[in-house]
Amino acid sequence: MFSSLIFKVKHLKSTHQQLRDFQRVNGGSMWWWRFAKAYLIHGCYINQYIYGEFFRLTPAERKASLTYPRFEKVLFACNPREHWHYLQNKKEFNTHFAPFVNRHWLYVPEADYDTFVQFVQANTDLLVKPYRMFMGKGIHRFIIPKDPTGMHEVYETLRKNECLLEERIHQHPVLTLGAQSVNTVRAYTVIDKDGTVHLLKTVFRGGVGDSVVDNFHAGGCIYAVDLDTGVIVTPGMQRTADGKRTWHKIHPGTDTMMIGFKIPNWEILKTQIVEAARSLPQCRYVGWDIAITQDGIELIEGNEEADYELLEFVGEKGWWSKIKKMI
Repeated sequence: MFSSLIFKVKHLKSTHQQLRDFQRVNGGSMWWWRFAKAYLIHGCYINQYIYGEFFRLTPAERKASLTYPRFEKVLFACNPREHWHYLQNKKEFNTHFAPFVNRHWLYVPEADYDTFVQFVQANTDLLVKPYRMFMGKGIHRFIIPKDPTGMHEVYETLRKNECLLEERIHQHPVLTLGAQSVNTVRAYTVIDKDGTVHLLKTVFRGGVGDSVVDNFHAGGCIYAVDLDTGVIVTPGMQRTADGKRTWHKIHPGTDTMMIGFKIPNWEILKTQIVEAARSLPQCRYVGWDIAITQDGIELIEGNEEADYELLEFVGEKGWWSKIKKMI
């Protein structure tokens, strides 16, 4: 109870500071009252109020917006917890969605030492992925030890920590953007009450600097993509180290203008993601992370609690009014 109280106090202080900073930049007054009203009526949290520009919305637009409490209703209606393992468990995911996973991979706890050695010698460009981590946490490049003792120690560490080794995806060259990461598309699907798959929205995520992941929560930029054409249509939003958001028309660290940038293999992506969603009717709301390769796509993971910020903060808004009709 005491730790919960401390968390609430810290959250209140953070909210107060963000509103003070917001007022300093935008002027005006009564922002605390306006935010409190948005929170009480619609369940709008401070990040969405400021960085999702909820404060600009009309009453009708606010009613249609997917705020966090409404997002929880979507999850409760669509994704029973007993089926989350298909998406959370990376080994199960790669097995279930094998038609869309072309990369080589090895679940180390189920491999003997000789199999492990053969795999890492045959696949020299690998990533280590913890079994149940998310948002890119714990992912790092695998470095082959130079001596047998070191190799055996690494094997035991990966086995005890329940890690997968995965072949690093070679993305389409136009999507490199000067970063170390494989830059991906997040595609949101919903299966309606009649079993029809709806591809709702697509967002491109570009890594920045030396990060090996492109995740928004790891400092990557997110750009809304036109669903019909695969063309980026908004500036990119980036989450800074202090939790604030900045916007970029040119991808950070490059000279690439992102508005008007076309994602390759777009029709293949749309077709295969609908097929992937259809193969898991137990989870009706999923956010899919997809790499674009030279010849097609590579399905990286599916998220049963796919971030509502990517839906509401960039590009088209008002997703609560659309999704609730389907579920």
